[in-house]
This record gives sequence, structure tokens and C-alpha cells, in this order.
Amino acid sequence: MTKAQMLNEIDYQTILKMMLPPDAINQVKHDVEVFYQRRHNLPIGVLNAILVKTIKATGQNLFNEAYLRKVTETFKAENIKTVNTAIEHIERNHDHTRALDRKQRASAGEPDWMNDYIKDLALQG
Repeated sequence: MTKAQMLNEIDYQTILKMMLPPDAINQVKHDVEVFYQRRHNLPIGVLNAILVKTIKATGQNLFNEAYLRKVTETFKAENIKTVNTAIEHIERNHDHTRALDRKQRASAGEPDWMNDYIKDLALQG
């Protein structure tokens, strides 16, 4: 299954369950439901991509419908109206963010593998 197919077929509840802890889901669920009810003249796969991008951008911080709408406006301004262009946008930004993180770690004297090591320790603890 391709990423585009997955984004077209998955529902937002599954995205929330996969990407957020249960207490965060309870706090954002209503806003996400309202966001999806509005449809924003975009295919469901693009709305799902917007949700994924929002969760990745905010991390464990909570977000609301206004934030989701802002991300939607950004997508529309950048003429992102298909699932494939949404995926390209997310991956391009992810690669850019990783490069910035790597550069910041290098300037701080922190090795590239440090974040993965810390994550592994957290999972073991």
C-alpha cells in the first residue's frame, strides 16, 4: 500500500491513536472532529495529511481546530490540493527539519546518534 493510498483510506481516529497518547486524544478529539466536518474543499487524504503534519509539528503539545485551519490555509496557499503533493510537502519539510537538527547538534558538539540513543533509553525505562 502506498502512502497516498493509506492517507486516502485511514480515518482520523486511527491517526490520533497511532500518533498521540490517550489523554492527548481526549483533549483534541472534539477539535479534530469539527475540523473534518468542515471538509475545507479538500480530499480526505489531504485532510489526513494536514492532521499528520500538525501532530508532527506540535509533538506532544496539544493543538486545536484553529491550528488545523492555519495549516490548511498554508497548504492551500502553497497549492497543495492532492494527496501526492501533500506527501511531498510533508517529506520535504521533514528532510529540512532533520538537516537543521543535525546542523544544530553538530554546532553543539552532540553526535548524530545521540537522539536515537536517548529514545532507546526512554523505551527501555
